[in-house]
Amino acid sequence: MTPRIYILRPLMIAFFLLIVTGAVFHDVLSAGFVRWDDGLHVYGNPYLHPASAANLVGLWSGPYRYLYVPVSYTLYWLLAHAAQLPAPVQAADGNWVDLDPRVFHAANLLLHAANVVLVFVLLRRLLPKKSLTSRAGITDWAAGAGALLFAVHPVQVESVAWISEMRGLLAGTFSLLTLLFYVRSGEATRGKLWYALATGTFALALLAKPSAITVPLMAGLIGCLVLGRPLKTVLTSLAPWGLLCLVLFLITHSAQPVTTAIVTPVWTRPFIAGDALAFALSKLVWPARLGIDYGRSPVWLMTQSWAYFTGLVPVTLGFLAWLGRSRYPVVCAAFGIITAALLPTLGMTPFVFQVYSTVADRYQYLAVFGLALAFSWGLYAVWTLGEGRERLRLGVASACGAVLLLCALGSSLQTLCWQSSAALFTQALNVNPRSWGAANNLAAVLLDQGHSQEALVPLAIALRERPEYAEAHANLGVVWINLRQPHRAEAEFRAATTYEPRLGSGWNGLGAALLAEGRSGEATKAFQQALLVSPGSSQAEANLRLAQATPTRP
Repeated sequence: MTPRIYILRPLMIAFFLLIVTGAVFHDVLSAGFVRWDDGLHVYGNPYLHPASAANLVGLWSGPYRYLYVPVSYTLYWLLAHAAQLPAPVQAADGNWVDLDPRVFHAANLLLHAANVVLVFVLLRRLLPKKSLTSRAGITDWAAGAGALLFAVHPVQVESVAWISEMRGLLAGTFSLLTLLFYVRSGEATRGKLWYALATGTFALALLAKPSAITVPLMAGLIGCLVLGRPLKTVLTSLAPWGLLCLVLFLITHSAQPVTTAIVTPVWTRPFIAGDALAFALSKLVWPARLGIDYGRSPVWLMTQSWAYFTGLVPVTLGFLAWLGRSRYPVVCAAFGIITAALLPTLGMTPFVFQVYSTVADRYQYLAVFGLALAFSWGLYAVWTLGEGRERLRLGVASACGAVLLLCALGSSLQTLCWQSSAALFTQALNVNPRSWGAANNLAAVLLDQGHSQEALVPLAIALRERPEYAEAHANLGVVWINLRQPHRAEAEFRAATTYEPRLGSGWNGLGAALLAEGRSGEATKAFQQALLVSPGSSQAEANLRLAQATPTRP
């Protein structure tokens, strides 16, 4: 093999990976914003309207909506300049937006494509390779297969197709760069420079998304089990990163609220974590029926008798991986990387999304790298068994090709669920009929589209599963207002403001219901309360003026 082929082959493989990634996920480029935090982070984010220098400083000055991820918000801020529309337009789900979602979707796809190439480069360095020998070609193709699995695995769709999860993609980019630079820091030449670069990219990863806090653990597993570095050397090199983790943990813990709805007794959390890890492993192996809300909240989970046993699966697998660490160190490292990537979201420490579920597809984005490492190592191991194993090689290659093709088809179909809010929430309810969040959001979309009668069905689901859900009560109140039944609307808005006294839409709706009943004096007080909890609401101000000018009916 000539040096020219040695250089060109990885370039051709990387180009092929980019083409396949673009082909599988191209449908996201025509998708819009969805009512699943996109308003919170992008089209309704006050720091992006306008995307001024002062607002950029504000994003770095402190947490926004309980999150301190200034690197990610800086990227949103930059994209907002390119995505600015001449005038607001009404999206398919009824929302008015002044930013072009295609710009953000394109950025998501580019980030994922970059991460796929980084995985390929990293795997080439982690797999055995002797320069300019036949085995170098095996390494390249095995690394390419692993990177392709990372690219097209269906659990990646949520991260790629969801604009709000650009945070995870960006954190993934910096995390993969950190691991690559850390691997290179062991080289005799420029080792200190690579380590400095790794430290810098790790800091950026933490500021893009706090879940990157486990990257040092991944680096330690790679250093000890894959690269064979002494444990003392690994611990010494990673110790400074521990200080960065501590600072970030303190900022995140103080910024993010923890409500009683997600706090469970400490003794239950190992069972919650075990179930979450088992569920994540099942989706990595069999990525079917994927959704945005699996409904596995801690409160629900601990009412299930089997919840105390599902954690035995990952514990057993982890024990077997540890026993085989001497003979199969890469497999042990791969299992450790998967576990480490999921560690911040296993529920040992409560976090906000646990109101819905402890598990989510986006939490597995970097975990798929561990799966890709095991996949590529297995291919390499089979292909280097020796002569006379051609039938085995052909069988393994065919099986791996079939797996990659099925994953690509599954991902391509899954992206269609993200074309609109209605499609997303409908599919979420198909996967989890108990999803009160998806049901309420689907109702909100139907209301904005003028389908009040149809909104009754998802609202019934939301309130059946969560009777104290203030926003669902408020939406139901809007339904009754639209159907000209103000008495029923009043009852729903009163329930909404009882469960959530600071819900401005609840007070505003209550005022509208009272005004429709001819009780303008009471309506005036409701609109005043709406302005108290939501200062500057133009709708509440207009309604208040109308109520004050309307005499009360006898």
